[in-house]
Amino acid sequence: LDQTEANDGAQIIEWLAQQPYSDGRVGMTGCSYLGGTAMLVASARPPALKAVFSAATDWDKYTFVRRGGITAQFNTRPDEPATVDLASVPVDADTDGKLLRAAVAQHSDNTPMAGLWYGMPYRDSVSQYTNNPFWEEVGPYPRKAEMNKPGLAWYLWGNWSDEPTEQVLRSAANIDNAKLIVGPGLHCVNPDQFDITAVQKRFFDHYLKGVDNGIDDEPKYSWWREDGTGGTLVRSNRLPGADATTVSLYLDMPGQNGSEGTLDSMAPSAQRYRFAIDYDPDTESYFSFWPKAPGGHGPAFSTPPLAEAATIEGYPVISVQASADAQQANMFAYLEDVDPSGKSTVLALGRLAGSHRKLSPPPYDNLGLPY
Repeated sequence: LDQTEANDGAQIIEWLAQQPYSDGRVGMTGCSYLGGTAMLVASARPPALKAVFSAATDWDKYTFVRRGGITAQFNTRPDEPATVDLASVPVDADTDGKLLRAAVAQHSDNTPMAGLWYGMPYRDSVSQYTNNPFWEEVGPYPRKAEMNKPGLAWYLWGNWSDEPTEQVLRSAANIDNAKLIVGPGLHCVNPDQFDITAVQKRFFDHYLKGVDNGIDDEPKYSWWREDGTGGTLVRSNRLPGADATTVSLYLDMPGQNGSEGTLDSMAPSAQRYRFAIDYDPDTESYFSFWPKAPGGHGPAFSTPPLAEAATIEGYPVISVQASADAQQANMFAYLEDVDPSGKSTVLALGRLAGSHRKLSPPPYDNLGLPY
């Protein structure tokens, strides 16, 4: 996924626009890797491309893959076997599958994903595989100006239990005319609560076919809000969390090895707290974009049970002051909702390598978060 792919896609768009079955207006859609492809092709601005529906992909590739300086699990899995590609449907002219087999054979020389990610620890690292500053080439944000030029409509989609959604929110904050919908559920899974295919169809009907279906009159942003009874779809011209009230909570150490701490509105006095960490909370998932609740694998700090139902919305930030007696100090944090039965659900997560502690001005709207 790089500018070669962006330029290839732009040429395909222009070829499609010239076909006899086309009126010259082309749209793109995709989720995950294909959503990223759509973003990069759009940044090349082929004239015929008029509408992009992109889902579950990144705005800043480095922040996404190596958030806080720590490589994400989902990009370090083993590469898929050749049988996955061989299951693709051959093009019409490839009656015996010979062309498909030749293409798959070429894929054996592809850059290994895990090696690529691990070999570039910093934002300005040059990859030994690609010999370029890879993160900036594949990240859409350096081409923000191209993506915001008039004549291209955007619709973004993500689901709450999906790590790329924080990137989707950044895209919505930086692409001026982008619409956004966020649903419940996992990576690229169509929500049961609304018809995402119908949302796509309305979008393309309007911007490719000129159908007057009122989509321009709707608020820019929509998201699913759980309310304890099933939830509702909120519509607003402000991003989710933009109007949230911030509450500061402090870790209150119990001072006993293995027992649970509390989250308190009052800052406690300095304490020493020893605990053990198990870094293997989930070893079953081959491809996981959302973690299971890590209860029992590290220290936990909880508030008392809420007296009444509450909406939790916004972008949680954890401030840590720490010293280390080792060359590396990796920190992970999870915000969880615990129901009356004791079942925990991860609402948000973060990670930070101690070597990445210095803040810098972000090159784009970062929603007020540390960069």
